[in-house]
Amino acid sequence: MDHFADLLQALAPDAPSSVGVAGIADWEERMNARLPQQLRDILLYKDGGTLSPAFLVASGHRTVHFGRLLGLTPHPHGSIKKVSEWVDEIEHSLASIPPSLFIFADDWDGNAITFDAFSGEIGFMDHETMGDTFTDPETYYPIASSFENFLSALRPGQ
Repeated sequence: MDHFADLLQALAPDAPSSVGVAGIADWEERMNARLPQQLRDILLYKDGGTLSPAFLVASGHRTVHFGRLLGLTPHPHGSIKKVSEWVDEIEHSLASIPPSLFIFADDWDGNAITFDAFSGEIGFMDHETMGDTFTDPETYYPIASSFENFLSALRPGQ
C-alpha cells in the first residue's frame, strides 16, 4: 500500500511552504541530480517538516524510524543535501561516499535516511555506528530499492 496521502497528512501544519516547481528545478540543477518523482510531489506540497505521527519502515532485522522530512531550503532541522556534506557537519571521516547519495529525511536522533540519485535506492545511516569507509556494513544499509517501494513499506508509528 502506498502511504503517499498519509505522509502528506502527517506533515505538521506549520511545515514550510513548498518552493514550487521552479525551486525544485533550481535545486536539481545546482546539485546536478534529480529527486525521486514521489519526493518531488511531496515537496510541491510542503518543503519538508516534522511528521506526526511518525512512520516506521521495517527492513530486514531493523526498523527505521522516519520522523522528519527535510526540505530544499535551509531550516534549523536541516535540508536535503549530499551525504558527504552531512558527514563533514558531524565531523566524521568517511571514505568512498557515492557522490549521488543524498539525505532527505531523519529519525530525530541524527540518523539519516538517504536516496541515491543514480540508482534510486533508499538507505539508512546510523551516525553512531559508522565505520571508516562507506562500504563498511555498519555504515549504510539499503531499506528499499526505490522511493515508491519505500512509500509502500511505511507503517504508521506513534
